[in-house]
Amino acid sequence: MSTTAERAAAAAALVLLTLASSQFLMTLDSSVMNVSIATVAKDIGTTVTGVQTAITFYTLVMATLMITGGKVGQILGRKRAFSIGCVIYGAGSFTTALAPNLTVLIIGWSILEGVGAALIMPAIVALVASNFPRDQRPRAYGLVASAGAIAVAAGPLIGGLFTTYASWRWVFVGEVLVVVVILSLARRVVDTPPDSGARLDLMGTGLSALGLGMIVYGILRSGTWGFVQPIAGAPTWLGLSPVIWLILGGGVVLRIFMWWERRRLAGGQAALIDPAMLQNRILRGGLTSFLFQYLLQAGLFFVVPLYLSVALGLSAIATGVRLLPLSITLLLAAAGIPKVFPDASPRRVVRLGFMALFAGIVILLASLNAGAGAEIARCRRVGVAAGKRDCVGGPRRAERRGRRCPEHRHQPRSVDRDGTGRRGAHRHAHHVVHQRRPAQPRCPCPSVLEGAGGAGRWHPVHLRPGPQGRPR
Repeated sequence: MSTTAERAAAAAALVLLTLASSQFLMTLDSSVMNVSIATVAKDIGTTVTGVQTAITFYTLVMATLMITGGKVGQILGRKRAFSIGCVIYGAGSFTTALAPNLTVLIIGWSILEGVGAALIMPAIVALVASNFPRDQRPRAYGLVASAGAIAVAAGPLIGGLFTTYASWRWVFVGEVLVVVVILSLARRVVDTPPDSGARLDLMGTGLSALGLGMIVYGILRSGTWGFVQPIAGAPTWLGLSPVIWLILGGGVVLRIFMWWERRRLAGGQAALIDPAMLQNRILRGGLTSFLFQYLLQAGLFFVVPLYLSVALGLSAIATGVRLLPLSITLLLAAAGIPKVFPDASPRRVVRLGFMALFAGIVILLASLNAGAGAEIARCRRVGVAAGKRDCVGGPRRAERRGRRCPEHRHQPRSVDRDGTGRRGAHRHAHHVVHQRRPAQPRCPCPSVLEGAGGAGRWHPVHLRPGPQGRPR
């Protein structure tokens, strides 16, 4: 009897390892390259914006096809959809590892991996329910979710290590190997029988993908085109930026999608979703919480690594190390709270989590100024150095004390004259040089950066002075 119980426990652990590894892999792809954007862009001969587009497009494809992927699993069976998704995902990782340019990178990373993830992630949820009894499902779901949190935490460090000591391409080679292992272990997973009466709503699939795609693409282009008023040189539609029209148009398409789904259900036909589910207040609250949680979390793990690697010019491994405190706290919270407080109220945990996230963002905003260095990503977001203003210097105060440069006093302060896209960088460096004219110019960064080897060196976020003290 004990031997049978031990075998059942080992089989359950193996199934859980398979599903958790899949969740880890799907989540890893959205964070592992954030610290290596500059390196990837240089390697394939594109810009940082191009790599950002590939990363965002992966998430977009996965999100727009997630509902369809769940429906495909209902038609084919969850295990078969899971295996097909793994094969597509592995093919995308292999293509990305060999990508010579941005086009191939988008095909492999964004499209193929996005489609594979859209098939895998809905199947994971269903396979947990079919392989574990009701009393063990909360623990299984918690461990699968923890695997995703570990991926978010470990992604920047893994990407930094591979990019610094080998190549970013080896990350995707490793993903191919992990997919092969997952496929070999998936044979032990118990499948759910397919629904013989299920049909795929092609019209609903197209409407949902089009509506979500228009909204997300509009938001992505808002920095280039302007949100409502067009930026100089940007296209205009009826006197406004295309962004606002894309967002409004996407909202209209989604309303048509909901109308279409109601129409099919009223006619007794299969639909992608039942709009009546959204009338459940508990479900709406949970979906809203997930939306803002992932919105804020993805923003932190995307914008901050980009600032460290591109604006400050830190290496991929240095960027990953500076993100390590946030990664550790995220991992401890995801894995430790269910174990230490198993009877804690989920509503209370969610509320405390949002309060902590809000406090961290407020501290981060309060710490931002023109001379903020890498320390802002380390001490401010962990909360250990909350309230300590000595982490960042005061170039703005020094600038206010100095006089305007006579050469540029006719230009407004908000104009970006150095072409770097970093507002205020040229103004600060140029005016300090013109006011004092040191024989050996030093970077006007906070002294805290000089302690990291920056004394007497101009950091990438500022301009290096050219001949006669003029900035290049």
